[in-house]
Parts: sequence; C-alpha cells; structure tokens
Amino acid sequence: MNYKEFTLIDLLFSTVWILIFTVIVVYIRQKNRNNPLYKHFIKAYVYKILMGFLFAFIYVYVYGGGDTLAYWQGGDVLNNLLLHSPEDYLSEMWNSYTDKTYVPSCYNRQTGFPPYWIYFEPNSWFISKISSFFSFFTFGSYLALNIIYSFISFIVSYRFYLFVNRITTIKSNLLLIAILFIPSVSFWCGGVSKDTVVYCLCLISIMSVWKLIYSKISLKTIIITLFSIYCLIQSRPFILIAILLPLIIILIFRLNRNSAFIIKIITRTLGITISFLIVGLFLRYSDMLGEFSTTNLIQTAETTYSDFQKNEIYSGKRYDLGIEDFSNNSLIKAIPSAVFTSIYRPFLWEAESVLMLLNGLESIFLIFMTIQLLRSTRNKKGKTIIQTDVSRDFIVFCLFFVIILGFFVGLTSGLFGVLSRLKAPILPFFMIFLFHRINRIDETETGFKEIQ
Repeated sequence: MNYKEFTLIDLLFSTVWILIFTVIVVYIRQKNRNNPLYKHFIKAYVYKILMGFLFAFIYVYVYGGGDTLAYWQGGDVLNNLLLHSPEDYLSEMWNSYTDKTYVPSCYNRQTGFPPYWIYFEPNSWFISKISSFFSFFTFGSYLALNIIYSFISFIVSYRFYLFVNRITTIKSNLLLIAILFIPSVSFWCGGVSKDTVVYCLCLISIMSVWKLIYSKISLKTIIITLFSIYCLIQSRPFILIAILLPLIIILIFRLNRNSAFIIKIITRTLGITISFLIVGLFLRYSDMLGEFSTTNLIQTAETTYSDFQKNEIYSGKRYDLGIEDFSNNSLIKAIPSAVFTSIYRPFLWEAESVLMLLNGLESIFLIFMTIQLLRSTRNKKGKTIIQTDVSRDFIVFCLFFVIILGFFVGLTSGLFGVLSRLKAPILPFFMIFLFHRINRIDETETGFKEIQ
C-alpha cells in the first residue's frame, strides 16, 4: 500500500474531524470561561493540531514514509480484516508474533497485508492495534487519523497541565510552556506514532497513580491505572521503571517525613539503595518486560548502541558515550553522559536538519534555565514561598524521572535523529523541575488546590 500524497478523502475527513473537535474545544472553553487556567485552551488546541498536520506533512512529502504510515497501514488492514472475518480480527488483536517464519493466513488481497517489520515487533504492532480502533472512524484517511491522535494528545496534555497546577505552586504560565508549548514535544508526540501513545500513557499513569497515593482510592482510578500500565507494557515497557522507581522513592520520603533528622537520613538512604537494588534484580531476573527485561535490557541496549555506531545503513549523525563494554561499572560511569546527552543534545552545531535545529534551540534555553536554577539556589535572598509537601514530592519525582528515563534514552538512541524523538517525554518534566522555584505569588489567582 503506497501513500505518497494527501488525497481528497484525507482532506475531507480531516476537515470533518477538525470541525468536530473545534466545537468540543469551544464548548469546553465557554463552560470554563471564568477559570483562568483555560485562558489559553483554544490556542493550545490550535497549536497542537497544526503540529500534528506538520508531522503528517513532513513524513509524507519530505521523508516519503516511515513508521507512522506503517502504523496507519496496519490499522487499516486490521479494519479490513474485521469486515472480512471478525473472528480472525479478534485473534490478531489479542495475539502477537515474534517468529518471522510464521506466515499469517488470515490476510489476503481483500484485507491487504500488514507491514511485516511492524507485525513481528509486538510493541510496534500494538500501535497498529490502537490505530485500528480510531481509523475505523476515518474511512482509511491517514491525515484524519493523525488529527485524532493530535487531539487526544492535546486533551491528555491539558489534563496534565491542570493536574500539575493543582499539586504545585509553580507559575501557571511557565507550566503552560513546559507541558503544552515545547515545539519538539508537540511535534513528536502529536501524530500517529508510538511516541504519542507512550507519552499520553505516561501522563495518564502518573496522574492516576498519584491520585491513588495522595487522594481517595476509587474504582475508576484503579481501572485507569491498571489499563495505562498494561498499555505501557505492551508499547514501551521500560517507561514503567522510570515512573515506578521515583514513586517508590517518594513513598519512602513521605512515610518518614515527621521522623528525626538522623532517622530521615538513614532510612531514606537505605530505602533508595534498596529500591535501586530491587529494580536491578527485577531487570536481571524477571521476564515480564519482553525485550526490555532481565539481561535482555542490557543486551538490547548493547546491540542497539553498537548497531547505530557501526551500521552504515542508518543515516544521520551519531553520538558516542564512550562506552567500551556494557559491564555494570561501565554503565554506571555512563549515567552522567547519557543523562546529559538526553537532556541537552543535540547542540546547535550538531544539527543537520530543521527538526534537529529546533532541538538545538531548545537545548540553549534548557542550559540557560539550568544556570538560572543553579544561581537561584546559591542566592537565597528574597521572598521564598513555602511549597506544600505534595508539590515538593512531585518536583523530586520529576528529577528522578528525568534521570532514569534520560539514562535509558541516552544509552539506547545512538543517533541524534532517534534521540530527538525518544527524549520528548523527558523535556516537560525537566522544565517543571527547572521552574519549581518560580512560584505563584497569590495561589488564589490560578485556583491552586492541593489534592485532598
């Protein structure tokens, strides 16, 4: 199935969906017209839709293809299979295959054939399964499916923006930039891609788990938590480690908050050490995370890193962390460089495309804000607003999330082009951490309310 340009069907159904979503957005804005947190709601929506359209345009007219079109094609083929044989459709939605010698007999010329480099990679084929559900309402239009993904990403991101406003004292305008207006995040996490699905699942998981810890436990929250975690395991499982490990650390801090100082130091140090040891043992001896579990995690990272470094098939500028072997000592030594690379690179002079140039400009801003944070930490003069325990806990969570996920991303990317895409979920949390000392003067101005 070749797709080289937007068709009349694309333009027609994408326009229909944009009109539907615009009506929904205007209704929500009017319903919350007295809430200052919705002041930029329509602007954020328009920005996200434009970024989604740009994503589709670049992949169709500049790159001439890519995984995004494979996900759409896989979803379209599954829809055809549903009409042809509902029983086979349900079987395909439930099962995944990694053995490339397996020949699926349910597909034919009527249904079409899925892209096999996606079909035999369960984490990627899962995205086609998700696309199958949404593409059923687009009549086979890739552009319309892209608009739907962009809208869902916008709604989830805005919910996260409101959530962070409730639990922190950071200025709302800064949170708006960090969560909704980072260009690379809006681009890479706004189209038909695994990155969009993973980013949305990541935000949903964090919000739901946080509610379970700090709010009243409800059946709805439990179901959302379990569903989002299940989907993360199916799509990009190592993200769970970056979420759950900081949460364990936060719980340790929370449980002994009122203890004596020496008790805090001992229990927190011991607790964090045990947490990392548990995760390490889990990665080495558990098989539930597929290719990103047990020794396979390290093997996958080593294979990917080596492949990107040496295989000339992969185009694009490479980076080198200086890892000679993947022993435990080498990996520990690589943590600072991997995290630094994930956050601040590519630099401007390392950019070889417009998209990477955008990352370079973002890196300059992040470096500047990091320097400002370090200066504000040293200079303790001026008015200090006392943060709530919930706000402080979330800032700590953001820092650990950035470090853990930054290590995974920096270690396994190898190419700046891949790095620019995989690092996107890190940036909002790092910017939240950078902005955490810039507090609201009057909490009532933005409707700040700690989770009860």
